[in-house]
Amino acid sequence: NKKRGVLYMSKIKKNIDVDIVGSRSLEEHFNIVWSSGVSPWKFTRDSIVSTKKSILLPIFDNIDSVLDLGCGGGEFLSFVLEGSDVRGGIYKVGVDIAELAVINARNLKLYDELFTEDIQKFLIGCDRAFDLIMLNEVLYYQKDYIKILSMMNIKIGGYLFLSVAMGDDFFNNKDLLKIKKKLSENYNLVAEKKINYTIYKIPWKWIKNCIPWIKASQTHKIIFIFQKK
Repeated sequence: NKKRGVLYMSKIKKNIDVDIVGSRSLEEHFNIVWSSGVSPWKFTRDSIVSTKKSILLPIFDNIDSVLDLGCGGGEFLSFVLEGSDVRGGIYKVGVDIAELAVINARNLKLYDELFTEDIQKFLIGCDRAFDLIMLNEVLYYQKDYIKILSMMNIKIGGYLFLSVAMGDDFFNNKDLLKIKKKLSENYNLVAEKKINYTIYKIPWKWIKNCIPWIKASQTHKIIFIFQKK
């Protein structure tokens, strides 16, 4: 079985929501990632995230609610809405498995509601629909990612923003076909963007001699916008 969702230089099992690093759960792992109290992700100078923003921001003119699944500390949504005039006019809900990430998100005073919960458990208990659901670099952390897609509740005419990493340790083309086939049952694909972004399994300084058998953990990202039929 292909390993998926590997963090840099980590060796982890495929079912990473159960066992991501040794005996640690996904929740434990990301609480360790957030243990310094400072976000491990920096967005302001990231051209990839800027591209995501350019694709996603126009949707906010047409929605009243957004669900940010795997919101982390709220950095991505905050970056997307930075400088726009829609920040206060949309009902925003964030969900993340890591308590320390949610604490950071709460400090942003961006979300109307925040939940520290596993995504699947949240979706089971969620009794409302949203105009937009965001899954930014989150789906490959889910053992049954097709089930997660099946559980999402979006209003008719609403949107799904999905960004995934592709590569030996993340999704492959077969996974992508399964995702697109599942979503095509209820959604139209309205935007798709590929961005090259290579991360090697070992540090670049070890492979700069162009050893041919070195594999890339991640080769590129694909960004999708789907709209409910």
